[in-house]
Order: sequence, then C-alpha cells, then structure tokens
Amino acid sequence: MATVGLKSINLAVGWPNPNLLAVDGLRKASADVFLHPDIRAKGSPLGYATDEGSEVLRKSIAEWLTRFYQIGQLIPAENICITGGASQNLACILQTFTDPAFTRNVWMVVPTYMCAIRIFEDSGFAQKLRGVREVGGGIDFVWFKEQLGVSEAVARAGGELFPKYKTSKPWRKIYKHVVYAVPTYSNPCGTVMDLRCRQDLVRLAREFDALIVTDDIYDMVQWDNTGVETHIPTTACLPRIVDIDGHLDGGPKDAFGHSVSNGSFSKLVGPGCRTGWCQGTKKLIYGISQTGSTRSGGAPSQFAASFIHHFLKEAMMEDFLEGQLLPEYALRHKMMLSAIEQHLVPLGVHLPQSGWNGRSGGFFIWIHLPDKVTAQSLAQRALKDKALVIMAGTEFEVETMKGLEDALSKRCIRLSFSWESKENLAAGVVRLASVLRELLQE
Repeated sequence: MATVGLKSINLAVGWPNPNLLAVDGLRKASADVFLHPDIRAKGSPLGYATDEGSEVLRKSIAEWLTRFYQIGQLIPAENICITGGASQNLACILQTFTDPAFTRNVWMVVPTYMCAIRIFEDSGFAQKLRGVREVGGGIDFVWFKEQLGVSEAVARAGGELFPKYKTSKPWRKIYKHVVYAVPTYSNPCGTVMDLRCRQDLVRLAREFDALIVTDDIYDMVQWDNTGVETHIPTTACLPRIVDIDGHLDGGPKDAFGHSVSNGSFSKLVGPGCRTGWCQGTKKLIYGISQTGSTRSGGAPSQFAASFIHHFLKEAMMEDFLEGQLLPEYALRHKMMLSAIEQHLVPLGVHLPQSGWNGRSGGFFIWIHLPDKVTAQSLAQRALKDKALVIMAGTEFEVETMKGLEDALSKRCIRLSFSWESKENLAAGVVRLASVLRELLQE
C-alpha cells in the first residue's frame, strides 16, 4: 500500500550533494581572476580559447596529475586538452576517431555507466554495442579475444575495410574497435580493475587496433576507513590505462596510441563548471582538439577553466579534497554500509568486494539481492510504497544484452550515498529493508 505524505528519498542520483560543492574556493578564485588586469586581453577568461584549451590550466593539471599518479616525469601539457566534461568529450572522441561503418564494435565493460550508452548510440553504434562482463577485478580475456576475432571476421566478410563516412585528416585515425570502461571505483559497482587486467587490455587493444576510453573521474574520490580513523590517500591506487599504454612493452605502437583518459571536475568541484580534461599521446590529444565543434569556438569551458586553474595553482584543490570533501564522502559511505549490514544483510543481501587494498571510493554501493527477488520488482515496489528511488542493475547493461537471462544484473541494485542528506541514507536503507522483507514473505 502506498504511503501518503511520505517524503521522497532518492538513492539513485549520482550527483554531489549541493552542500559539498567547492563554493568558497571558487568564490575566491573567481574574484582573483576578475581582478587580474588582463581580464579583457586576448585569450582571457571572457574570450575564445585555443583549441587545446587554457595553457595555464593544462600545465596546472599536468603537475597535479603527475603528483597524484606518481609518474616519474612531468606529464607534458601537450598531452592534455581541456574539455567540457567527460561525457561531452566522449562524443568528441567518437566524432574524430570512429566511423560507424568501419569501426566494428564498441565494447563496454558491464555493468557500465548507463548514460554513456546514449552517447554511443547517438554516434551510430546502437547495433554495434557489446558487453564485456566484469568479473571481480578483471574480465574474461579468452572470451573477449575470441569475440574480437569474430568481429573482425564479420567485418572482412562484409567487404568494406576502409572508413565510409569520415575523410582522411592528418590529425585523425579511425580505430577498428572502441573499449569503454570505468576502471577505478567504477560506476555502478565501485570495483577497481586490477593491474594485470589493465596491462592485458592494453596489449589486446594494440593487437586489434582498439581505442580504450576510460572515464577516470572517480580516481581522486577515495578513502581508507578500515580503521577507527579515516585516512585520505594522496596518491592513486593503481596506474591509469593511459599511463600503462605510455610505457608497456616499449610504449605505443603508433603516434596515436591506444588509450585516452577522460577526467572531470564535476565530482570534485561542481558539475555546473562543465570542465574536464583528457590525456593521451600528443597526436591523439591534438586530434581531439580538432573536432569540428571545438574548432568552431576553441576549447569549451574557457570561463570556468580560469577559476579552476586558480583553484589548482593556489593548492586550494588538494586542501579542499583532503580536508573537506573526501572525509565527508568517507563518512557517508561508512554510514550507508553500516545501515546495509544492520538492516539488509540479515535478509540475505550480499555485498560483493569492491574498492582496492583496503581503499573505497566513488559514489556507489552495488548490492546482490536474494534469489527470490528481482531488482526491477524491488525498485518498483520501493517507489510505490515507500517513496524510495533506487536503480535496478538491468539499467547498467547494454541493449544487446538486456534480452539475455542475466541473473546477476536482474538481482542487483545500485545505491548512491553522494546525493541525499546523511540522515536520509540510513532512513532510505530502512525503507528498502521493509520492502524487501515484504517481497520475501510473498
């Protein structure tokens, strides 16, 4: 029975809570930017940007990433360009480096970020999406290599082994395959792809001429709360795939390489900034900067980029992350886990291992339900009876797999601890337990 007047609790939204946005730091940064005497000069925050984006921000990002990922030498600024965020840049990557007739398939490590599916579909790959099942910290490479071979055989049988729609440009390479993944603290599962898997994926991409696109947006959103005190790590848990591609087995096979890292300030500073970055080889990054929509007006987000550069340059970013934002997310994560263990685990819910080596991160907790209950039925009943919004695991599968009898996704849900108030996190889990208990008794 529906509960009248019950206030809605949303554990589906993967946005930062409004109280966790970097308002104070951006306020100071913006004031300093507007007081600068060159505010009206060419290349200023109010003018058009260069195609690659603000050079000073690119340098600031390069220094920051070098520290965080513990790269032995400074990342060249020319290997980075400024974007309008990870999603916008994914579309740009597809515009420049794929052809819907020539590119054989897009392979998404599933469960996957569901909104990326629409971006691939809009680029002409609706019928070419394939899922690669994530298993723990890796994937089944024997199966994946076999499927890549099948895909190549189908393409050869079709007779068209050259790009059909995209013209040749010096900054462009059309890849045969695209692999999409969120390797670190993934959306939706919170898992971390292990080092061996990252290395094997690079080798496979080189063999089959695939471009690996990784959303690395949660890499910095991490903590270690296995002890009494929460510890905030200041370095990455594992190397990014783009860094592995840079040196593994002598480095990239060609000037474009086989990987690109998508980064974003949306989860760190505020989604409304619409500012991100990507990193790859010098030639790949230049190619992204030559996407037609970027060439028309220069890199997006020139205005907000100037504030974020100041935020980084003055070390406000790291102070904000380590002193305010990440301890808050660690607390939220701990509160939701505690509620799950108290109210859901006794009902047969299972929490698969996530994170890495004692670290947790990201925005989400992935839950396996008892065999008797499907995620879709639980989500529908929770909304109807308890005004509780959750996401069923089937939302994170690619369309070509949804028709399969995938027991795993049908009996999994994703809960977000980033959006709701802290008091609503536990309250939402209590409501969920009430609905689950009723379904188990039916």
